[in-house]
Amino acid sequence: MLLDLTVSNFRSINQPVSFNLVPGREQKGSAQLPYLKKYRRKVNPVAALFGANGSGKSNILAALTAFRELLHPSSLPGTPLNYQPFLLDDDSRTKPTVFEVLFCWNETLYEYIISYTREAIHSEHLTRLTSRSEVTIFSRDESHLFFHGHRIDPAHPSGIIETLLATAPAATPIPTYFAASSPRLTDEESRRKIKDLTAVFTWAGKVLVVDTRASRRLDFYPYRENWKHIIPDIDAGIVGVIETEVAPSSLRLSPGLLTKIEDELHSRDARHDLPTMEIENAGERYKFSLHDGRISIHRIAMVHEGHDDFNAPLSWENESDGTKSAARLISQVSALVHSREPFVLAIDELDKSFHTELSRALLDGFLEACNPGLRSQLIFTTHDLMLMDPQRLRKDQIWLVEKRAGATTLTVLSEFDGLRSDKDIRKAYLQGRLGAVPAISPLPFQAKG
Repeated sequence: MLLDLTVSNFRSINQPVSFNLVPGREQKGSAQLPYLKKYRRKVNPVAALFGANGSGKSNILAALTAFRELLHPSSLPGTPLNYQPFLLDDDSRTKPTVFEVLFCWNETLYEYIISYTREAIHSEHLTRLTSRSEVTIFSRDESHLFFHGHRIDPAHPSGIIETLLATAPAATPIPTYFAASSPRLTDEESRRKIKDLTAVFTWAGKVLVVDTRASRRLDFYPYRENWKHIIPDIDAGIVGVIETEVAPSSLRLSPGLLTKIEDELHSRDARHDLPTMEIENAGERYKFSLHDGRISIHRIAMVHEGHDDFNAPLSWENESDGTKSAARLISQVSALVHSREPFVLAIDELDKSFHTELSRALLDGFLEACNPGLRSQLIFTTHDLMLMDPQRLRKDQIWLVEKRAGATTLTVLSEFDGLRSDKDIRKAYLQGRLGAVPAISPLPFQAKG
């Protein structure tokens, strides 16, 4: 679970901006909040970001994507890091980007801080939090390297752990380097030590950022079949879903993509998760499944109700954008609730191509599933002010994003004094009393130019 993300010098974010998911004292929905017993701490399972166009809402989610890509790079070794500094300030153009992440993995809290530019990582720190204290797992900068408080001499490391720490490339995060090196560690003591070292690598791999404006070709979130039983409930004339088995050759997928799919299916099978996933290709949607070592492929089509009870399937490319988005998000949120391994689902523009009632139904369905044992989270940006509802969301789950002097700022609704839940928060927002609302006069179309 994500407890706090603090970002500085990234895209439209200049000075540090903190996105904190630790709830305040508000009692609404408190009994349903995930609870970390060891730390006696609750965590918000949902967060909604509101703001004007260009305020930087998407850049909060882009920071999550960039953080994941730092730990799970898809580029070849030696490729420059994904460095995107704030450009409206001369000093910021060369300063490091900094990510500070407080997260929970396997019921343990960790804090990971990394600063970097295009060429190298400037500093990196990992701390494990206990119920009463903190333990620094490792710390490195351009001149020092520490492991459990012990300074390592790169010229004379002691043992395989210190050797790996001393030889980690300057542009590779240490958790990523250790995750790749773990097969070389055969003794139990070394494996125990790297569990902490690789916790952030594992957790970052469980962060899925979805842009509803773009069709995803490949869905690597945990798959659940029950989206097919839910999709008829969106009142779009859909009565069911059918699957037709097809030959792999009919998809014309590149060998590299097929290998990637096969590897992912076998990986899911090995960890006892459902070895099934979906992709979109050439205007169709397909389901890939692994059964007894054999991969089967089915084309997916939704069946629509017609005149005089005549029902017929439509190809994926003939579905509306809203229906496609609904199918994707219902599948993803269903996986969020039922997955054996918790993950963070961050959706950019939840309401894209959606009616307000569908956005509400998605959000309400997730909120109803929240409980103290849940470890997954839903984060989303939206322009739908009907979701800015204190009867639906806690005030510490509603965030307002705006720009000041070209830089993104972030404010949680609970910080506004005297703002009661029974007040019309939407009205206060539209009147500009909460900020994060655009001030736009009628556009001068009649002006001669």
